[in-house]
Amino acid sequence: MAASSFPKSVRLATGKDFTRVFEKPRKVRANGFTFYLRENDMGQARLGLAVPKKAVRLAVDRNRIKRLVRESFRQQSGLGSVDIVFLAYKGIDERTNHDIMSALNQAWIQVAKIYA
Repeated sequence: MAASSFPKSVRLATGKDFTRVFEKPRKVRANGFTFYLRENDMGQARLGLAVPKKAVRLAVDRNRIKRLVRESFRQQSGLGSVDIVFLAYKGIDERTNHDIMSALNQAWIQVAKIYA
């Protein structure tokens, strides 16, 4: 996967994909967000993003957070076959990019421990 790409093969695109993850997830919580995790049989990690308007009011902030999460996900290797849904909570938009990336890096370490 190229450093700047986020191909369809690594996205959770349908409501069915999201529902499957939310049925019986494992969770990794961090300050401002939660990763919902569920094993898949696709042979690679896939990511879905949920940044609701109730949590992050301005579209520019929602998009910034999604860009940060996607970039952080691209940098990960060895996550295994897992579907991941990122769910943002109220207040995450007040954090700096550095703080969010730091929290994401810590969360990825926990995900890798679960699915290594």
